[in-house]
Amino acid sequence: MLTSLKTPLKVLIVEDSAAMVRRITVSLAELSTPWLEVVGYSADAAEAIRMIRELMPDVVILDIFLAASSGLDVLRQTKREGTGPTFVVLTNYPNAQIRERCNAAGVKHFFDKSLEFERIRDVISELVQERLGC
Repeated sequence: MLTSLKTPLKVLIVEDSAAMVRRITVSLAELSTPWLEVVGYSADAAEAIRMIRELMPDVVILDIFLAASSGLDVLRQTKREGTGPTFVVLTNYPNAQIRERCNAAGVKHFFDKSLEFERIRDVISELVQERLGC
């Protein structure tokens, strides 16, 4: 069977709020698919960059404003290095300037935490389906 050769979509969550990490994790678990694996969590940019290098996730769910650093640093560094995860930005600050900076860094999925949280699950579901060739 062709799908047996596929590997799960690896997701890294970069978020400094433990409550939001739980909410994202629960939301992804609701997809109920073996083709999705959350490979780690990070609360700061330097650790996230290290984890991206080591774990090579397919998707990074990224908060832009972290307690001690910026998700924009993660975007800039991964773009500079040519590492290729898909970024899904989830922020409380969805203003045009931040969106433009994210778009310039190659972000295609940019969501407001308070208004568009559920869109994360939709995007991840679509990426899993793409992985499986559906």
